[in-house]
Amino acid sequence: MRRASLLALVCAAALVLSGCGAGHASSDSEKSWAADISATSAQASSDLERKVLSDGRITDAEYSELQAAILRCLDGLGLKASFDAEGTLTYATSRSTPIDRDAVQACNAGNGIRTITLRDAMRRNPSHLDEGKIMVDCLQRVHLVESSYTAEMYDSGVDMARISASPLFDECDADPLHFEKK
Repeated sequence: MRRASLLALVCAAALVLSGCGAGHASSDSEKSWAADISATSAQASSDLERKVLSDGRITDAEYSELQAAILRCLDGLGLKASFDAEGTLTYATSRSTPIDRDAVQACNAGNGIRTITLRDAMRRNPSHLDEGKIMVDCLQRVHLVESSYTAEMYDSGVDMARISASPLFDECDADPLHFEKK
């Protein structure tokens, strides 16, 4: 099964989709993400996406509606697709013809992938804290980097090949505010 990345469509940093939340993002989260919501709304490519973003928040029902629209579109391409528990989109084809990546990208972009990714970013980092700082804090908690490693070093990619090769990096990337090494 091929995995389609939903990462970096809204944010420059890698974002991993997170699990379920309550009815919608909190109002504090909505306030700290207001500029991103506005920018995503300006780039919206469908009526559904514009409707979802019109009130400045993304409810669970709206999030599910966007996911369903993407799945319907991919199904129309002959792809069996689903979102896993973490929200990662996976798809496969049983046909012998190769997957048309441009068509897959069009399904995603035309059905709200930017809004889905934004909502996931809001859940992952509700207060819209500095990405480099929260990642370095997590990487230090799990002893993947030394205490002298800084957010500036992270943002510049210092030692990134080694760091990103660790499964601990993936765990921090998925939930930098809460992940603790067991």
